[in-house]
Amino acid sequence: MSMRFITFVFTALLAAALSCAYGQKSIRINNSYFLSGQPLFGIGYLHETDDRLSFGATIEGGRYAYHGSHFSNTVTTDYSVQGLAVLPELRWYVREKAEENRLLNGLFVSGFAHMRAMTEYVAEGNLRTAQRRRGNSIGGGFALGYRTACGELPFYVEALAGYGRARALWNQTLELTEGRRRAGNFDTTTTLYRLELILGFSL
Repeated sequence: MSMRFITFVFTALLAAALSCAYGQKSIRINNSYFLSGQPLFGIGYLHETDDRLSFGATIEGGRYAYHGSHFSNTVTTDYSVQGLAVLPELRWYVREKAEENRLLNGLFVSGFAHMRAMTEYVAEGNLRTAQRRRGNSIGGGFALGYRTACGELPFYVEALAGYGRARALWNQTLELTEGRRRAGNFDTTTTLYRLELILGFSL
């Protein structure tokens, strides 16, 4: 799966959402850094019906995994995974349907897909045997979140936590295994964690 494919999927989902004549539309900016320390940031679109359902997509990028070693006064990278992903999402709000021209609020559950292009970096302690490889992953999962409106302003805030699984495909195998073994729990190429704060703006 290439970046061209990811861009195509995001564009197709956005076009489908924009083609809907009814319901509320909003733009969202999300980040994982403030809750998890993970430097992941994204922007997305959400379309809501007058019922309890909404659908949309987010494109996010950043660092999914990292492990470093301390030498004297410097920190060197032993392991990292960076990438760019598209996340289509379908939500269901646990409350009555929204009033006309009003956003849904409160508790929601969602199912999401996760399509990502990524780069993995592994280095041994002397850094002279570092390796880098490219790949992609595809998977999905479920999330639970809560949304609150900002009074009469067209903004809202969300907190979301989710978990899923993915299959990773790489363009080559890595000869070095010690670096990945040390990284251990930091490997997120097949396990998807979401812990996000989201700021939205109603269009």
